[in-house]
Amino acid sequence: MIEYIVTDPCYILPDNIWDQCCKSLDDGFEVFNETVSKALAEFSGCQAWACDTGYGDWNNEIFGCNVKKSDFCADAGMVCICQLSDKIKDYIEQHYDTIFFSGAAVFEMSDNISVEFNQNCRDWTVITIKDKTYGNTITSTSVSDYYSEDEEEY
Repeated sequence: MIEYIVTDPCYILPDNIWDQCCKSLDDGFEVFNETVSKALAEFSGCQAWACDTGYGDWNNEIFGCNVKKSDFCADAGMVCICQLSDKIKDYIEQHYDTIFFSGAAVFEMSDNISVEFNQNCRDWTVITIKDKTYGNTITSTSVSDYYSEDEEEY
């Protein structure tokens, strides 16, 4: 099993790489998402997926098998999933003291996963991660799960 991280990519990319990615934002979110995914893959040495949240800053949780830490956040209006490579672990531990810092969720799956970002609700992005080898699925909270009927959305 391989460890993966779910977090805002601004937490795991060095500032100089993140700043270069942000220059592509003028070309739209689709280009920005692709640019950040590519930068994460190059930095980590592993496949990576990134997507804007559609809303901005937000907190969320993942649920499913082999979740080691469920809560994560997005402070730059993005979320990413990538293998928790040694390079990313080292970067996180240098800047946050632990891989279980408050901004990241951690889970385990095989190396054969698919990632889907559902942005049907532009105020929220739902993540679904499927393990193609073992059939396990991890998903994040949807906006309707996060807010009770009595609460007003922000």
